[in-house]
Amino acid sequence: MIGSNERKYSQIVPALDWFFVHRDSASDRPPTVWRIAVWAIDDEGQVQGLISVSGPGQATPKFVRPPSIPGAYLYIDQLDDAERKQTGVR
Repeated sequence: MIGSNERKYSQIVPALDWFFVHRDSASDRPPTVWRIAVWAIDDEGQVQGLISVSGPGQATPKFVRPPSIPGAYLYIDQLDDAERKQTGVR
């Protein structure tokens, strides 16, 4: 099953050049930018942007929702210079 919290998805499509952007309340910190890998329709009919995550001890990457924090889904053309710089940061 794809997703976090055992959520089921009925449809998944690629999300080319889409990002989830979160700005920290501290103005001196750069924004956090996650690349959206796919758009998914969940079992409740809601559209979710999913990011790909992987890490130590995880055999294969998986798709999860961005953290539940204030932010926005933005297309690449909507990113400002600071946000664009963060798209290449890992």
